[in-house]
Amino acid sequence: MSHVHSIFIVYNNIPENDKWIKDWPKIQGFYTYSDNISSKVWIKIQQYHRNSTKEVDSWLMCTQLIKDILRQTKYEENTPKKIFIQFCHRKLHIDGDELNEFEHTYHQHTPIWWYIKDGFLSQIINRAFQSQDIPTIVKMSFFLQDLDRQIRTIYKPPSHQSIILYRGQGLSHAHFEQLRLIQGGLLSFHTFLSATADKEIAMSCADSFRDHNPSLISILFRLDILPNTHTSTSFVSLDDKSSWSESKDECLFTMGAMFRIGQMKQLEDQLWQVELTLANDDDEDLQLLTTYIRQMTQDSTGWDQLVRLLVELKHFDKAEEVLDLPSDNSVRNDADNLVHGYQLMAWIKKKRREHKKAILFYHKALKTCQTSTNVNDIDVATIYNDLGSLKYNTFTLTVKVKVKTLSTLTLFKVKVF
Repeated sequence: MSHVHSIFIVYNNIPENDKWIKDWPKIQGFYTYSDNISSKVWIKIQQYHRNSTKEVDSWLMCTQLIKDILRQTKYEENTPKKIFIQFCHRKLHIDGDELNEFEHTYHQHTPIWWYIKDGFLSQIINRAFQSQDIPTIVKMSFFLQDLDRQIRTIYKPPSHQSIILYRGQGLSHAHFEQLRLIQGGLLSFHTFLSATADKEIAMSCADSFRDHNPSLISILFRLDILPNTHTSTSFVSLDDKSSWSESKDECLFTMGAMFRIGQMKQLEDQLWQVELTLANDDDEDLQLLTTYIRQMTQDSTGWDQLVRLLVELKHFDKAEEVLDLPSDNSVRNDADNLVHGYQLMAWIKKKRREHKKAILFYHKALKTCQTSTNVNDIDVATIYNDLGSLKYNTFTLTVKVKVKTLSTLTLFKVKVF
């Protein structure tokens, strides 16, 4: 029922007694086909999409938050890179000359140069964002930060005339229908976005999706960047930033670029053009989204914000994946971080109603406090308070369950005898 927004009952003869539907707020009423039911449904759909700003894709919220975290986090000079290299070997099973060159000559080239060189890093990044692979994203966050910073440093916003860019892409029928349903709303490209000023190149790219996979719908995105657009999204031309021979008129946007969806028109069979306009940071819907994310992550900083957001969205497994990562990349990797991690893990387990596991992590936090001289007394008091509260609530719940069971059994015996 959570996926049902409105119910329209179509009936040949409207019943005399329809008072009962007032108890079912999703039922809009009884209708006959002569009531022009299709127009009423269409009006309801339009109202839904105008009022559904907060009902956004959870991954969109995560990527917007990741972008903000990247711009706030401080990293050590070489440690994050070493951890990423180890992660590539151990988890991604990547070896070879490319990874070896990245490890030993990283600072000899710019992040943009690395991003477009042979597609090595861009493939890892795009695959991670498409599959929502949070561990990979966090492990290589130092590079995402460097790339984002370079693009924003070089970026010069248009001040006199619009810039028009194009992007060819293939979408499944399901994703295309989703795009049509949110027309007029916001569309985010989760990862770093590449586009070109050459329409023919983009059209050729779109056609290639249709040719190689008939089940896909080819999309030609037209990106309009209006002058004096106040946005945190930046982009740069790749022409003079690399030796990539195919980068003619190619541009690269910072991650999480947000656009307003405009006109959609069919050019050919299985080929559509979709017009997008880069959104202002003061866009009303974007402001609502930003406020919504802040409300869900308040009283937390850094990667803890992502943990809290994922927990609020009920993505507990992903929250736990993030949790053991920040200590690897943080400036200080000491007892403070370990204690903090145990506390957060205990909080997640408590949210999952895994109370025994939560208590176990609180005890691990206390044990770490006892073996460290860096943890302050306030943290220890907080842990004891949370642990005591959890044990009290768990005990109270257990007692209530036992009393209820005993009462039921007693009534049963009385009834029988």
